[in-house]
Parts: sequence; C-alpha cells; structure tokens
Amino acid sequence: PLRQVEGVLAVARIARDHGLRVMLDTNGSLRGNMEAALRSGLIDRVALDVKAPLDPETYGRVSGAPDTGRESVESIERCLDLSSELGIEMEVRTTVAPGLSDSPEFVSAIARVILGRTDVYYLQQFDNTGQVLSQTLKQQRPPTREDMVSLARSALAAGLRDVFIKTRADGLERIEG
Repeated sequence: PLRQVEGVLAVARIARDHGLRVMLDTNGSLRGNMEAALRSGLIDRVALDVKAPLDPETYGRVSGAPDTGRESVESIERCLDLSSELGIEMEVRTTVAPGLSDSPEFVSAIARVILGRTDVYYLQQFDNTGQVLSQTLKQQRPPTREDMVSLARSALAAGLRDVFIKTRADGLERIEG
C-alpha cells in the first residue's frame, strides 16, 4: 500500500473522520513512505511482515532480493523503532515456509530482535494451495500444526509473551509457554 502513500493517507483520514482505527499492513521496505505514514498521526497499528532474522545476508536470501538485504533490514528496524517512539501498536508476523523459515533458531533470532518492540507476534503457516511464485516451494508440504506450536514456543523462550500461530485448518491460536 505504501507505493501510494498519499492515497493511503487520504483513506486513513476518511476512516478517522468516521471514528475508525487504521492499521497499516506493510513489509517495511519503502522507508520514506513508511515514515511519512507513521508520522502522519493517522496510523493506530502496524502489521509488519518480517520474513527473516534482521541480518542483511539472511534477509536478502529469504526475501529473494539479495541486493536489497541491508536496505530492507534498515527500513524494518526503523519501522519498529519509529512505531515504538510514536506509541503506535505493532504486530509482527512471519510466514513459516518449509526449508526456508521453519527452524527454531530462525524464529528465535527474529524473536530476539523484535523483543520489546512489538505487541504481538504471529507465525503464519505457509500455504501451497494458491499461487506460489517458487515452484520448489509449491511442491513442499506446509509445516504441521505441531511444528508451528514448537516454533511458537521458541519465540516464547526468547522472551516474547504474546505469540500466536495461524494454520489453515485451525485458524488463529494463542500459544502459551
């Protein structure tokens, strides 16, 4: 949505005029537009897609854009910090894809970076039933609910408190330590 930040802000103003709260759903990659939106005073909550631990090499590899890893990480870090600074609610989510983002170490590394900078963390089950850009991933089985619960416990062990999993079969579930 931030490719058209003026449009986003116009719609946010209308929503606010009608007493509605506004959530911005973003991957954090358009830093200038993201900062403008957050500083507008019109955004109540951010839903931030964090694909990988915030080190440039890993982020670039997992996102499929190795040349932009450093830029992506810096922008995501800024989104987390600015949301906190401005008192904007933050939710972070990671899609758990087989062989890419499905290890406890991977999830723990993300959890350590977002600790104290997010209100809630969602682990979303990869779904290969729709259009998937990578044919290799399309052939993979999604992680099981038990795998998702185990990964959520890794995030809890890293210090996060509000951790949820979302699976195709069971929907949204809060995981307790």
